[in-house]
Amino acid sequence: GWAPMCDDARVGVRGGFWSIDIRNPAAPRQLAFVQSPPGTYLTEGMHAMRLTLPSFTGDVLIVSQEICGDAEDVGRGGFAIYDVTNPATPTLLGTSGDTGVRGPLWNSSHSAFGWDTGPNAYVAIVDNQEAEDIDIFDITDPRNPRLIKETGVDEWPQAQDNLAFGSEAFVHDLITRRVEGRWEMLASYWDVGYVRVDMTDPANPRYISDHDFLANDPLVANVGKPEGNAHEAEWDRCP
Repeated sequence: GWAPMCDDARVGVRGGFWSIDIRNPAAPRQLAFVQSPPGTYLTEGMHAMRLTLPSFTGDVLIVSQEICGDAEDVGRGGFAIYDVTNPATPTLLGTSGDTGVRGPLWNSSHSAFGWDTGPNAYVAIVDNQEAEDIDIFDITDPRNPRLIKETGVDEWPQAQDNLAFGSEAFVHDLITRRVEGRWEMLASYWDVGYVRVDMTDPANPRYISDHDFLANDPLVANVGKPEGNAHEAEWDRCP
């Protein structure tokens, strides 16, 4: 949940997440609420998934964490992994993030997404504060996430050839699935478009292709360029 008064983070007004029993959709029932750390609120990146690993087997919830406006020196940032195998008692497993801008504190993160390849598991997050704004972590041991790669559109010149109106090149959301036998990330990169990235080796992501917006935007006229604003996307099937 988003903090209703983010600027009042220092007095404890902040968001968190709820665990809800929806086995009877007509009568949903709250099981638990977990509040965000001080100066921190949860954003769009909340991803529940199953992990089957030597170090951990169970259900987890991965959450991204942004910093409240007046809490730069206390906001947590980064992401957190909760054990939700028992949804009534979520338990923190591990946390991590990139410290490239905030020193010992993690950079603010707008979204997070995890995937389990079988032998290993990973999380990719949106880094709000650096040009290399996709951070990839190995979470094969979810109690000790490990940063393995920072990347982004600066490393993919092929994706920079047709920026939309505003020319704002930042990733807003990302998702990684197994698509036609290959692990691929789909990064929604605002005015850059939607970028496909080969994640066969998450420590060495490889650009595949990107989407270019129509020259004549169907919704916004007379701007000289297509409007862009790739916000979030998903594949329609992942065989």
